[in-house]
Amino acid sequence: MSDNNDNNRPAKRKKPSIKTNDSRFAGKIDKKKPSPSKKKSFSKSSSSEFKKSDEKKPFVKTGYPKRDDSKPFEKTGYPKRDDKRDFKKRDDNKFSKKPNTFTRKPFAEKIEDAEPTDPNAPVRLAKIMSERAMCSRREAISLIEQGYVFVNGERIEETGNKFDRDIKIQISSPGRKILAQKYTVIVNKPVGYVSHADDDNKYPTVASLITDSRQMPFTAGVKDAKDLIQGLAPAGRLDIDSKGLIVLTQNGVVAKQLIGEYTKVTKEYVVKVKGHMVENGIELLNHGLSLDGKELKPAEVDWMGNDVLKFVLREGKKRQIRRMCELVGLKVISLRRVRIGRVKIGKLKEGYWRILEPHEKF
Repeated sequence: MSDNNDNNRPAKRKKPSIKTNDSRFAGKIDKKKPSPSKKKSFSKSSSSEFKKSDEKKPFVKTGYPKRDDSKPFEKTGYPKRDDKRDFKKRDDNKFSKKPNTFTRKPFAEKIEDAEPTDPNAPVRLAKIMSERAMCSRREAISLIEQGYVFVNGERIEETGNKFDRDIKIQISSPGRKILAQKYTVIVNKPVGYVSHADDDNKYPTVASLITDSRQMPFTAGVKDAKDLIQGLAPAGRLDIDSKGLIVLTQNGVVAKQLIGEYTKVTKEYVVKVKGHMVENGIELLNHGLSLDGKELKPAEVDWMGNDVLKFVLREGKKRQIRRMCELVGLKVISLRRVRIGRVKIGKLKEGYWRILEPHEKF
């Protein structure tokens, strides 16, 4: 029975043998593959390309050597300075800079529409007007833009036009009025500023305060404060240790009115003093003192408080009030000018300026 069953069973199919001439597969193709559990682990070193290492090398830790606390600590770095050594003098020629051989091109060469060097070539109208002393370039540009300039009877409104130097230039009556207008500025001078510039320029001048940022708000002004400084000169003086109202003007008539020998414009000061005045000090301050061998003009001096005097003068000598107070036993602590003629300092803050209005007269 068993024999019949065995005969009925299908015969096992044999795997075909692969024949090859490659020596690498000799004796390996017909072998059975090992099971996953019994799979041998092959390393790279087992192949013919790598050498097999039978011995295990001990682990060696790399890095800085261990610190030996038994040895004393030695500080490394630069050698100790020997103060006894001799220093050699430096050769200045060795460290001297090489001369700068770079030469910058003139600015005119970088501009396409720069004025030509040929004197007979056409040039801008504003330059011709400044060369003829009619006005400055800034003023000429402003007049041209407003249409107040005529060339050979034709109105010119563009500043970029160029003309020959022998042209006939005329300025209309509104333009002449603009040029004839002269500005007068009042400044609240702080302590530390001088009225006129000295040769050494040690101290800042009052004119340096004429900037756009220091103009009194909500008052008449100009487009650019730099244009206002041109031709602006102080009419009178105020010591560096004094503060208060000072006038700068472009008008010679106004300057002569304020600083002329026969001026009738009065100036008012508030002076804080200390010390003990002589018995008839107030009378002497009003009239009776002399400076530099000349008798002073009558003044109006009176007490405003315990240590504050009010001075009204009709002349202005160098440090006049300080020297007058010294003659009567007083010393000036602070001095402030508050009025010149009919113009008062008002709400003008210290260090600020404003243009004098047309209706304001000294």
